[in-house]
Amino acid sequence: MAQPTARQTVLDLLTGRVEAFTVPGLPAGCMTVQAGMASGEPHHEIVDLLAAAREEMRRTMLERFDKAVAGGDLPAGTDCRGFSFPNRCVCCRCRDA
Repeated sequence: MAQPTARQTVLDLLTGRVEAFTVPGLPAGCMTVQAGMASGEPHHEIVDLLAAAREEMRRTMLERFDKAVAGGDLPAGTDCRGFSFPNRCVCCRCRDA
C-alpha cells in the first residue's frame, strides 16, 4: 500500500495474489476462500476470521484510494468504495454481504 500511485498499489496487490495462488506444488487458488467456504457452522471461527481479514484489507484499500483522491492521484468523484474490493472474489462478496 506504500506505492506512489493507486494504480501501482493495485497492480502490486493483484500481481502478488496471482503469484501466491499459483505456486507450483501448492494448492491452486485462494485458500482463504476455499477454507471459509468449506467450513460450516461447527467451524464458524474460521469463517469469521477470514471475513475479518478480508474486511481489514478492504478498509486499508479504501483508505489508500481516499488518500489518492485527496492527493490528486485519482480524480475527484472516484468510487473509492467500489475500487476497494479487487482482492475479493464474487463468492466472498456474496458471503460477506
